[in-house]
Amino acid sequence: MRIIREYIKYSLTFLFTTLIVMGTVVIVSIEQTENIAFNQILSNLSAVGGFLSGVGTIIVTVIAMMGLNTWSKQLKNGKFLTAIWEAKVLISKFDNEFYSWHAFLKSGIEELREQSIKSESEIHFCINKLDDLSHQLDALSSRNKEKWQCNVRGLRMLFNDHKQYIISTDFSSLDVDSHASETKRVLQLFENKKVYIDKLQCELDDLERQWN
Repeated sequence: MRIIREYIKYSLTFLFTTLIVMGTVVIVSIEQTENIAFNQILSNLSAVGGFLSGVGTIIVTVIAMMGLNTWSKQLKNGKFLTAIWEAKVLISKFDNEFYSWHAFLKSGIEELREQSIKSESEIHFCINKLDDLSHQLDALSSRNKEKWQCNVRGLRMLFNDHKQYIISTDFSSLDVDSHASETKRVLQLFENKKVYIDKLQCELDDLERQWN
């Protein structure tokens, strides 16, 4: 779309310049050469037109080269951006499914527990897909070549630690003080997850700017 706008802009500029130059030539020719035959004026216009045609060809060639370079860059970087965007979607999906999994994990309603199981399955799917993408993301990064492999391992550990804690803690048997203490711990686990997810999203934003 940008190339089309550039093409229209340069084409209109060239056309406008051509009309001005040719109009000037006509006026000067009429004023200064009253006794020159009309075909001589046409000859002058033809010469000017040939020159402007050459200039126009150069402009069109430059625009075409700009468009080719932009297209080549987009073709090269497009697959990289696709991997980055896919990782963004997977992290967002992981975050959403995490809340659903946690909320219904110990529900007394069978349908809700099934929803928790489904969410956990989606969580593992997201982590596995991110693991597949991590090698490509590391290849795109100019810094630590194993950064995203470590990021995905950290995401997996975060979920496993949270799951282990929730399963091993019987909140229904706790007294008021203990329940309040464990609730604070759960909130802290969620805060840790949020910080980690935000960090990963920021890293992907930086990577996207690098290749956009």
